[in-house]
Amino acid sequence: MIRRLVALLFAVVFVITAISALPAYAEGEENTAPAAGPALKYSKHACIYNTDYNTMLYETGLDDKVYPAGTVKMMVALLALEKFDDYDQEVTVTEEMIDNVAGSHTGFEAGEVLRIEDLLAALIVANSNDAAYILSYAVAGNSGEMLKRMNERAKELGMEETRYLNVTGLHEGVMYTSARDVLKLAVELQRFGEYTNLSSVDTYTITETNRCAERTLHNRNVFVSTYYNLYYRLDSVDGMSCSFTGDAGYCLVVSAADRAGLSYLVIVMNSDESEAQENDIHAADDAVELMNWAFKTFGSVAVIDTDDMICEIPVRLSSGTDHVIALPAKRINAILEKDTDVSARVTTKYTLNDEQLYAPVNAGTVIGKVTVFIDGKEYGTSDLIAKNNVGRSFWLYMLWRVWNFITRPLTLVVIFLAAAAFIAYRYYKYQRAQKARRRVQYRK
Repeated sequence: MIRRLVALLFAVVFVITAISALPAYAEGEENTAPAAGPALKYSKHACIYNTDYNTMLYETGLDDKVYPAGTVKMMVALLALEKFDDYDQEVTVTEEMIDNVAGSHTGFEAGEVLRIEDLLAALIVANSNDAAYILSYAVAGNSGEMLKRMNERAKELGMEETRYLNVTGLHEGVMYTSARDVLKLAVELQRFGEYTNLSSVDTYTITETNRCAERTLHNRNVFVSTYYNLYYRLDSVDGMSCSFTGDAGYCLVVSAADRAGLSYLVIVMNSDESEAQENDIHAADDAVELMNWAFKTFGSVAVIDTDDMICEIPVRLSSGTDHVIALPAKRINAILEKDTDVSARVTTKYTLNDEQLYAPVNAGTVIGKVTVFIDGKEYGTSDLIAKNNVGRSFWLYMLWRVWNFITRPLTLVVIFLAAAAFIAYRYYKYQRAQKARRRVQYRK
């Protein structure tokens, strides 16, 4: 019985020891890891990207080749915006420009005189194929040359998985892009306020032209206008592109902002619409899922602030203190999960211009640099500045000046030579005195 009790006791001790050896997880530690993304039901090629901090928050199938649909017109718009500074410049439509138009169109006629802004509006707001052709001729002379420029511009933007075969996005089996490439294009387009403005309007009116009465264009983006769908309009969305073909499905490029003012781009390509009910758009459902998740999960978090003490630097010649505190010159923010334990994910490394300072030191003096790392990856840098003024002690300064003077190489040489000369002189005097004593003794 005693042996059994001893064996049981050893077994209990062993189990307790084994459990204690397992990794310990503090309460809330799981929040230090990046948040898991949303569960998208219909889209295998999607992402949400924060443009304030150039940070990808979620992605799936980002580099897969997909059909581009109307995202092609985003490239047409980019080249037109880069070409024209004056949006009031006029273009006269020719038969050649509109000869191959199919699909969605505004109904522009040969001989009609149109402003560049009206053509851009038809392209961006109404997704018009005739506007795409007319702008192609206005930019490049013909649609073939425009295609060449579109593909060249795509390469310049690093759109490695993109090949354009027409200027409208109507389906061609060997034309493709990727969600990542569309994101790169959207980021570039956001540099142009004209695109942002036009893609965010509910309606746009083309005033009467020489061939047609006033036209009203309705935005095809279901997040911006309720004209084509009543159920998806969101005040947080201000564009950018909404298109559909039977082969590509819905392709959405959404520019949105949360209540804190953080800006996002949402890309959803080729979502599965096969079981969509009337008025349902599965791509839009997934885009909403991405936005809701990001708005709820992320925020702008200070990873280093201007009152964070980075280090202390020794200061000489001051009787009031022997050091000065180094602070970051600027606040560095990152988009992180709102409940992130910053101390667990953020580290810093600093370098100093000098190992020690000499008073006087003025507050704000740049004394080094600090680098911030998030999850081990370099994120940003800031100058290091002195926190406060440090006055100089007159007597310490004078002693320091004297000491510096004395210890200068030239001064040491002079002192050495003077000492040597003095010793030589004393030796000479000593020798003469000795000779004089010998002479006196000799006479006696």
